[in-house]
Amino acid sequence: MNKIIFKNPVFILLFLTAFSRVIAFYFYGDTQLENEWRILVNNLSEKGVLGLYVLDDQFEIILKSATANETVLPSAFMPPLYAYFIFIIKSVFENFINYINVIIFFQIFLSTVAVYFFYKIIYASENLNFSFYSTLFFSLFPINIYSTVQISSISIQVFFFSLLFLYSQIIFYRKKN
Repeated sequence: MNKIIFKNPVFILLFLTAFSRVIAFYFYGDTQLENEWRILVNNLSEKGVLGLYVLDDQFEIILKSATANETVLPSAFMPPLYAYFIFIIKSVFENFINYINVIIFFQIFLSTVAVYFFYKIIYASENLNFSFYSTLFFSLFPINIYSTVQISSISIQVFFFSLLFLYSQIIFYRKKN
């Protein structure tokens, strides 16, 4: 019987990353918007304002979703990029598919790409074995897996942070040579 041997460590890393997150999604994934994200997205879709707090008829400021005659106060409490990300996915997919699952699978994709970026960053200055094992540790770290399947902005933050480091490294090596 012939055995299939994967000689590419990047493929193994990316497969393990995506697989571990899909399994975690099945057991621990969020199924609905909750707390601040629900309020932010609701106020953005209903009133067009990214805000958590509402000014009601009695001029009281309350943390809640806005209704027809209430004014939403703009807020910078939560990362605005993620709220707009949820809002765009909700407006595109809400009518025909569970948009929460789309958000989670998009986060799994971004997390997998971030692992690839992390590997490229480490591989540029270290050997193959160290790069593989350190990226494997980063990829399979439990909080990294868990945060990917929750409605949280951390997946996008890790993605952009690793992208920033990768491009910084590319620019640094170009200037050096």
